[in-house]
Amino acid sequence: MIQLTDVRVFLEVVSAGSFTTAARTLKIPKSSVARQIARLEDDIGVMLLARTTRTLELTDHGRTFLPYARRLLDDGIEASNVIRSHRDGASGLLTVTASSTFGRMFLAPHLSTFRKQHPNIRVDLKLTATKLVIGVGQADIAIRLGPIVDPNLGVQSFGRMEFCLVAAPAYMKGRPSVTKPMDLARHELIELRPPASDNQLELHKDGKLQCVRCVPAMVIDDPDTAKVVCLTAGGIATVPTFLVANEIRDATLVRILPDWTLAPAPISVVYAKQIAPSLRVRAYLEFLASTIGQTRPWEVELTPPKVKRSSS
Repeated sequence: MIQLTDVRVFLEVVSAGSFTTAARTLKIPKSSVARQIARLEDDIGVMLLARTTRTLELTDHGRTFLPYARRLLDDGIEASNVIRSHRDGASGLLTVTASSTFGRMFLAPHLSTFRKQHPNIRVDLKLTATKLVIGVGQADIAIRLGPIVDPNLGVQSFGRMEFCLVAAPAYMKGRPSVTKPMDLARHELIELRPPASDNQLELHKDGKLQCVRCVPAMVIDDPDTAKVVCLTAGGIATVPTFLVANEIRDATLVRILPDWTLAPAPISVVYAKQIAPSLRVRAYLEFLASTIGQTRPWEVELTPPKVKRSSS
């Protein structure tokens, strides 16, 4: 009968490319790796790895078995998680990472509710602009903006984030007006990290795309900070629309090129998919889907600035 521990060793050997490296990763003797591979081959009845003193390659049988081995291990982990869930419920440390602005506005307000529903799950919320590695000790779940291209990540889509250009009235006073995209090149621009590729801003209107080449005066990795700089007449900033909706309504910030739009960024919740998600990861994914995934508070409609009435 095939043993899951042998399957895990086989997958690690294939990934590492050698018995020595696999043994180091698994923290077991090299002889144990060789013994477990031999036992797996004996259980299946075929040779899975062709090995010499210098090379290690999958046999045809090994290549056929590889996807089944991954499925066996995933199913085994999932079955173990399900059994533990019936016994103990979801528990342990859950590490979640997001940008400081997103975490402060959309994750933090719901953490106490999540803890009440899952009192055995401890939460480590890391708010940073740095992309942490998912699934290898740095973070279990991340909220990310932009396309997800890593095939090792499971993805849940949470809509998209809109951006707009804004400036403080004090900044615009006495400066050239902005009536078309090319006018932006004459102004101090504040961009979020990463800045636009090739120092180009892409603006859309009526199905047309116009690219403006301009070097930002400032590049800031935190939207809240970019907003503060903008409010103090630091320049024209690219910021998430939800972050400045109140300021636009109160006219403390004004929209620049309101008839033009910037490309939105998809919002994704990502997690490692090479193994079955733990119960605590599943619990938080389901919680996010039922809360902010339903309301999507970052999707806002801008209202016109309030008209100040003169006193008679």
